[in-house]
Amino acid sequence: MLHNLGESLLAALIDKYLDHLWDWKIYVIAIILCPDCKTEWFKDPKLSTQRIYQIKKMVIDCWNESYAPNEDLVPERNKSQSSSGTSKYPLDHIETYLKDDTIPSTMICEAGGYTRCWFQI
Repeated sequence: MLHNLGESLLAALIDKYLDHLWDWKIYVIAIILCPDCKTEWFKDPKLSTQRIYQIKKMVIDCWNESYAPNEDLVPERNKSQSSSGTSKYPLDHIETYLKDDTIPSTMICEAGGYTRCWFQI
């Protein structure tokens, strides 16, 4: 009985924090930018395909508003293939990143953490 009560309280606490997650875009974007998570993390709580699409759109809109280079300045030779196939975007574009597969967490550990891993992928 006590074990079930503990699990129920933990589930309620997780739900509470997941509800607050949507109040701050930065938390959602941070999860998406983890190369071992991306949108996979949001599939665990079984979010709808529509909700995952909205999350991707939010991340892409943020990228386009704040970080995307001027397309006129992107040399054609930098438009290349992602690991998952041909892309019309440069390798360092958010659309290419989102289409690429996640990488194993062990690869991040072997690289020495997320920051070092980013410079290797």
